[in-house]
Amino acid sequence: MLRRSVGCSMNRTTLRVSTLLVTFIVAATAIASSAQTLKVLDDFEGASGAYPGLVALAQGLDGNLYGTTQSRGAFSGGTVFQLNPQDSALTTIHAFCGSCPGNFPSQGVILATDGNFYGVTASTVYRITSEGVLTTLYTFCSEPCSAGMSPRGALVQGVDTNLYGTTTKGGGSTNCSEGCGTVFKITLQGRLTTLHSFDSTDGSSPQAPLVQGSDGSFYGTAYSGGHSCNCGTVFKITSQGKFTTLYEFSGTDGANPGGLVQSPSGNFYGTTASGGSAPAQAGTVFEITPQETLTTLYSFTGGTDGEGPSVLFLGTDGNFYGTSLGGGAIGICPESFNGCGTIFSITTNGSLTTLTHFSFSDGDGPCGLVQTTSGVFYGVSNLGGDNVHCGGIYGCGTIWSFNMGLGPFVSLVQAAGGVGTKVGILGQGFSGASSVSFNGTAAKFSVLTDTAIKATVPAGATSGSVTVVTSSGTLTSNKPFTVIP
Repeated sequence: MLRRSVGCSMNRTTLRVSTLLVTFIVAATAIASSAQTLKVLDDFEGASGAYPGLVALAQGLDGNLYGTTQSRGAFSGGTVFQLNPQDSALTTIHAFCGSCPGNFPSQGVILATDGNFYGVTASTVYRITSEGVLTTLYTFCSEPCSAGMSPRGALVQGVDTNLYGTTTKGGGSTNCSEGCGTVFKITLQGRLTTLHSFDSTDGSSPQAPLVQGSDGSFYGTAYSGGHSCNCGTVFKITSQGKFTTLYEFSGTDGANPGGLVQSPSGNFYGTTASGGSAPAQAGTVFEITPQETLTTLYSFTGGTDGEGPSVLFLGTDGNFYGTSLGGGAIGICPESFNGCGTIFSITTNGSLTTLTHFSFSDGDGPCGLVQTTSGVFYGVSNLGGDNVHCGGIYGCGTIWSFNMGLGPFVSLVQAAGGVGTKVGILGQGFSGASSVSFNGTAAKFSVLTDTAIKATVPAGATSGSVTVVTSSGTLTSNKPFTVIP
């Protein structure tokens, strides 16, 4: 099936016929009320790229959203695109060459503190400006080597300004045929350091982005590996490479984990693409403490509640939001009997609400979900949309918005820094901004654009929320800023 070969998770287990057995006995949860609106903004059409996959869109200093497609485009190697959320205009800013090294980008780009975007292709780490000027920073081995090969997960920028990521193959272990993968650090200038090589017992094939915890360490997951069922692991690693396996999945508690997100409590939340309660084994949502205690919060049934959940996003209302690759409305997708996927919310105690389901014309296999500073959620679907393009009946994918009626806020380009650090702040209506404060301490700032401010961490500032006073009101950051002594 096409969705399985280019979708959110390359190695996702195939759908089990047993999910059909539970489809009709699952109690339907709340479906889109009037305050919840799914809107298709554009269809990918091959020439503009295809199969955006597990892309978390990145908001730029200009207020536009940026992402990647894994295939097609003008030169058949995938694209980097820009979406204007005001008029839904979709623009290709770079097309990769399909027959050249450094093609087929995955999992989008991130905005770094220098104002540029960074991402990975099947074999490279690259930098790209909002105007589409691309620079290759590092090229990985084309055959297994200790430095790693085949990066897939999105990068994350640490408080030290370096970028951190993983490769799915390569490294120093021979326990996997092409290596079990690595964790790496790379400077903005392209100097790469391999921090850890997986050996399968501690995990293999990491595919999801890392997240830097409030303790400064990085937390992540390996899609497979471990001692028991090859179901994947959760790990912690420092910027110096000290590695700790926190948890091994066993199947009944989930298998094939995705990325993590940290809540204000300090605990981490994530999903597994498969595993969980029988007979469906359609994936889970879990919570794990830094002390290595894991709790399964929810097991998907593969029915109306969804199947194969992707990475969670912590919304400004304190709930987690995510998408599922399948499930939802039954019998409406050309290659799947159990639906085109869903958008859901889930509380920290595991109460899940199905907010809406996809119907192929608006997308099939939704994979990425982020909340922009307008309060609206945006995401992509790997397939679906206008099925005239990309051949067959599957469509090239869609880009969409989902409005829960949540209010605007500001977000921080970096989450921590010392006094004197210049911090990028994203939002809207900044042209008339009158003050910026770090947990109540006023800061010097300059307005870069109506959607971006640069502020200096003031002396006496303490860790907490960042606020911006505009002509329309006071906006508060969705995450706290940590002041480093």
